[in-house]
Amino acid sequence: MEVVAKICELPVEFKARGTVSIIQLVDESGYRSARAALTADVVSAYLRQHPHLIDAWLAYSEDKRTSSGWYVTQRSGDSFEIGYYPNGERISASGRVAACAEFIVREVGSIAG
Repeated sequence: MEVVAKICELPVEFKARGTVSIIQLVDESGYRSARAALTADVVSAYLRQHPHLIDAWLAYSEDKRTSSGWYVTQRSGDSFEIGYYPNGERISASGRVAACAEFIVREVGSIAG
């Protein structure tokens, strides 16, 4: 699905284009009209086929400068935490693919409002 590909490529596109906001990229992806299609399972499948995007999303999360929002961070070994900073939900995930997929679904949903 084209929307899933565009969403998964967001951090690469954001960095490459430089002058466009992440909100504009979400809008351009078609996400708002296909919101239900973006599930962690679908995103995981795409990430397995394009593993380089996992590093892009982890870097995107680490580089965010905001007073609140979703993040993903590696805790130890294959254990990751996805959470909402500063005082929101926190969940654990095992493996880079699962953690990144959960982060993407939450982050993009938050950006789209």
